[in-house]
Amino acid sequence: MPATETPVANAVEVWNIYNLTADTHPMHFHLVDVQVLSRQAFTLSNAGVFTLTPLTATGPELWELGYKETVKMNPGQVTTVVMHFKMPAVPFTVPFSTRGMGAGGAVIPQANEYVWHCHILEHEEHDMMRPLVVTGVNPQTPLATNPAALSVNGFTGAAASTVFINSNTGVPTVASNNAGVTAAMQPAIGTNYRFNVTVAANTPGGAAAVTVTDGAQTAVLSVDIFGVTPGYTGAVAGITTMLLPVTLSYGISGGTRPYTIVSSDPLYPAVPVLDAGGAIIGFTVTVNPNALFVGPVTVTYTVSDASVPAKSAAVTVTLTA
Repeated sequence: MPATETPVANAVEVWNIYNLTADTHPMHFHLVDVQVLSRQAFTLSNAGVFTLTPLTATGPELWELGYKETVKMNPGQVTTVVMHFKMPAVPFTVPFSTRGMGAGGAVIPQANEYVWHCHILEHEEHDMMRPLVVTGVNPQTPLATNPAALSVNGFTGAAASTVFINSNTGVPTVASNNAGVTAAMQPAIGTNYRFNVTVAANTPGGAAAVTVTDGAQTAVLSVDIFGVTPGYTGAVAGITTMLLPVTLSYGISGGTRPYTIVSSDPLYPAVPVLDAGGAIIGFTVTVNPNALFVGPVTVTYTVSDASVPAKSAAVTVTLTA
């Protein structure tokens, strides 16, 4: 059946709903919540004229003073409700229905389909339901990325992570403010846009931002680069012939403090480097000139942070005899 209820988006309407049956019908409204204004008895003449019965009007029940999605319609009464047709904000462009019919059968453009119906199951299943077509465009939700942030290991680099773009008005573009962080648009899935983020190995720890632009809207993906930045080369030759200790320095950045550092070899522990407030900002590894070992010794230093779940980064130091 064509729609006879075709409100305009954001309109406030008052409906008078006459119950000509012998049942009380709990009428349920999609999209909108309604407020009950009154109920009043009526008579219906053979000519189809509704006449209100004087001195029978009542206000809403005490439990009906707020907004309701379902309202009882009593037999022999007209129930008056008021509602605001506020369209929900959505993260995409809604395809318009062609069900709405205007005067003379003309199709109403930009029609969004809903229904209102009796909430007694047997009545609902036997078509006590009417189309409700709202004319207008859904507002757009603010442009955003999903997820809103990424955490990556900058020392080892990070493979591509797929990020979806929530809300679009056209074809979005992406740009990174960090040369080590690459953002590249991927083929759209229908009208759902997405991009991949990759991080090159040995990217210094810290924060990066990928800016998404879509029409007049912008959104920013935060990239937390957590890693260990070497202060010296990891391979030190001629350890046994050196006269002085050799110290390797590493800085830690990104992630959530405090950090913890674990060495894979207790003979070569990591000594934390602290800032003025006592927080770890890096570590040093010292090799004494009298250290004896056969062949290269590889030690892995794993740094973890305090985030939940914790992120970690690793640096491998090769000591050459």
